[in-house]
Amino acid sequence: MNRGRFWMIFLGLLTLAVIVLGIRLIDPAKVQEVVQEQESGSDLSSTRITAISTDRITDAAGYGWKPGISYAFSADGGVWKWGYDNPLLDHPKRMETSFTIRQISGDFVLSDDGHVWRSDQEKNWHKEKALSDVIAIQQIEMHGTLFALKRDGTVWKVEREGPVPTQMSQFSKINVIHGTSFSLYLVDEEGRLSYLNGKGGIWYNTVAENISIPGKVARVSANVDDLALIQTVNDEVFTFFPDDHRVVRTPSADGAKRLAVGDKGLFLIVRQDGTIWGWGSNESGLLGANHPEQVGSPVQVPGLMNIVDLQLGNHHALALDKNGQVFSLGKNMTGQLGRIPVMFKEWKEIGQLDGIEQVITELDRPYFLKSDGSLWEFGDDYSMVEKKGMSAIRTLTSVYRVPITLSEEGKICIWTDGFTSCQGLELPFHVKKILGGE
Repeated sequence: MNRGRFWMIFLGLLTLAVIVLGIRLIDPAKVQEVVQEQESGSDLSSTRITAISTDRITDAAGYGWKPGISYAFSADGGVWKWGYDNPLLDHPKRMETSFTIRQISGDFVLSDDGHVWRSDQEKNWHKEKALSDVIAIQQIEMHGTLFALKRDGTVWKVEREGPVPTQMSQFSKINVIHGTSFSLYLVDEEGRLSYLNGKGGIWYNTVAENISIPGKVARVSANVDDLALIQTVNDEVFTFFPDDHRVVRTPSADGAKRLAVGDKGLFLIVRQDGTIWGWGSNESGLLGANHPEQVGSPVQVPGLMNIVDLQLGNHHALALDKNGQVFSLGKNMTGQLGRIPVMFKEWKEIGQLDGIEQVITELDRPYFLKSDGSLWEFGDDYSMVEKKGMSAIRTLTSVYRVPITLSEEGKICIWTDGFTSCQGLELPFHVKKILGGE
């Protein structure tokens, strides 16, 4: 091992927590296509889910980061979150609030009583006192601006550091708002569609553009670049290209129950029979591994039936079926699929491994530490395989993605890639627990 890399890891290990704490038991039982709640021991498949939602997080710097956030809303008023967070959540966790959540957008939530709440850095919720009787919210990620639609059809704006909400006087009698990472679409009660382009980054100088659509607009779905699918009350669908302000008739999507637009021009729809069809970019694999990166005409997404709702992040999708089950597919860089970070080409049930003490997802692949001190991983066929030459392990962690183990005897070992060899770390005290980081 390179000496410089060794000392970098050693410095990271100075954060060792030499205290005795109970290890949280994580049971990976039956990692299925249905997203499961692993932390509390219950799973979402036993909870009646009535709605799903995603939040977009944009890699504005272009470093190839593919994060995402997922939400599921249950019939009893509960909300589960997984994906990008601090720390990351690779499994659904129920959000604890003193109110019932109707909608989530970025740092804000809308409660059932029409109030808007903002989360601070400590994840405490604070009510926006000047906002009430709100029916929909949209936070514009790249600006931090929140738009709130009130029951009377007025639209209000809350700036990231703004002291109080301000009414947007140019809009009235609005029925629908839909936000992207930069901009806002609005539909009024006459079915007229407006586009508030925020790509320039200066909201107060922006004049809304009226988009001419044949017929009254019923719903809009748009991606991070404002590319949109638009459906009229007659179920006719159009595509809006914001760069040159073109509106193109899209008859292949007519009659869809749900519309969704993803990163780089991925289009997904739910047809009346509950199947999902898509076209456009297949870079995230959402259209299936057997299709090229660009798909010209609609193809059916395999393995999903009886779907009633569909939501797209930038690189992942959530689908809800008529039985209240949630399905996830796409990229899983920040755990937004709600399961261990493995990309499957088709839905698979991995099986069950008993006696799990710890699940590690920060390395090149998931690892499972059993109570007998053995370490397990996925084989090529996704079956569980024991890692040979390792035993009596108490804890596995990592620093800069380098695996580090603590044995039952209190010895620390820094491993090379693939656990092929290790270098011991001698400390002048007995270690009871280690905690890595970057």
